[in-house]
Amino acid sequence: MEEEKYYNTVEILKFLGIDREFKYEKQTKYPFCDKPSQVKFSYGYITIPRKGIEKVIQNKISDKEYRDILDEIKMLVHINFYNERTKGIGSIVVNLSLTFRYDKEYKYGDIKKSLPEVCYAIERMGTKTNDFYIIGTDTVHEFMSYFVINNQWGIGATEVISSPEVKVTDEFKEITEWY
Repeated sequence: MEEEKYYNTVEILKFLGIDREFKYEKQTKYPFCDKPSQVKFSYGYITIPRKGIEKVIQNKISDKEYRDILDEIKMLVHINFYNERTKGIGSIVVNLSLTFRYDKEYKYGDIKKSLPEVCYAIERMGTKTNDFYIIGTDTVHEFMSYFVINNQWGIGATEVISSPEVKVTDEFKEITEWY
């Protein structure tokens, strides 16, 4: 039996292409204009739309056809960061999708986990909100290792989201500081 491996945060960052962003010569996009050693990363979390996930699981259990419900699982991987130079915080958001096309061979890997297996893992590891599952820091490495990296995947756009800090008083009033 193949040894199971949990990928660490650096391997997940490399998988998502975050390391390549730092290597561009004239990178001006924040925080990639700084050195990687000046940026601290969190484990992050993943948001996945709930639409169709439960139905795939129910149809698989009852031996009904499930392939017409979902053909891919789209998700957003959020990696929070803290920049030591600027003292700024933000989030790097990567669009990621899992595909389950048995009729095509993709350069990013074969299907090693079926659609119902991945849906069940999302249901088991995720926290349900109204319209999304959120896979948090407790299980994000396990999910990325077993169900994303070792499967048929595609990575989309990477966006950096950061905004100014807002300080509040104990009475929850905003403190305005002018520089």
